[in-house]
Amino acid sequence: MTGAAGGIGTSLRKLLPPIYPDLLLSDLNMPADLGRDEKFKAADLADLAQVEAICEGVDGILHFGGHSVEGTWDQIHQSNIIGCYNLFEAARKKGVKRVVFASSNHAVGFYPRHHRIGTDVTPRPDSRYGVSKVFGEAVGALYADKHGLGVTCLRIGNFGEMPLDHRRLSIWLKPEDLVQLYSAASGWTIPISILKFSTAPPTTSVAGGITTAPMTSATARPAAAKIIASMRWPSRPSYRLIPLAISTRAARSAAWSS
Repeated sequence: MTGAAGGIGTSLRKLLPPIYPDLLLSDLNMPADLGRDEKFKAADLADLAQVEAICEGVDGILHFGGHSVEGTWDQIHQSNIIGCYNLFEAARKKGVKRVVFASSNHAVGFYPRHHRIGTDVTPRPDSRYGVSKVFGEAVGALYADKHGLGVTCLRIGNFGEMPLDHRRLSIWLKPEDLVQLYSAASGWTIPISILKFSTAPPTTSVAGGITTAPMTSATARPAAAKIIASMRWPSRPSYRLIPLAISTRAARSAAWSS
């Protein structure tokens, strides 16, 4: 598992051993709370030789490594572009069977909030970070199609124990539910990890035949009720189209030229 010292990696390290009992952790630096029974090997994703070293003798990779928020292009390029390519290339060279890539809702973050989208929409990244996740999905598709690597890309939403507001509630994913997704992940798919709250039992919206039932619905429903109760809902989504504004001089020029 790359990115073992990051936010998601730190949470999942405690939950994954029952599924992956022989788990090798990797990051730039050793986690401060590394357990006595945990195995760790440092690696810089931007260094292909180091990435190949951590892929040696590995069956599968959970790729959480890289820059996890928006940053400068240099930051994103080194960790999420070069680093992502190196990870897939090293996996190919070392005969790794499967890579599970942690993508993000930011790969489609510029769709309006009131639009419900599926897995087949055109990517609309909302940041350089989002662009890097679209890149990762594309590289994963290339290595799956061209080299036969088993690749699963999970577009992770708001990861954590409890969402703070309605927007984050709509894409909330609890650690236990992400573990369930990872245990189900196989082949080449781009599941979008979003919990749906309705009168029906919540499910995790996925693609490629993967279906999971969130294990945390008992806590999800009270959280949803609490957040929704605090919201003031408009009668419908608010949307305005502002036409192109041009200067008076430009308007006169346009009229004169016509």
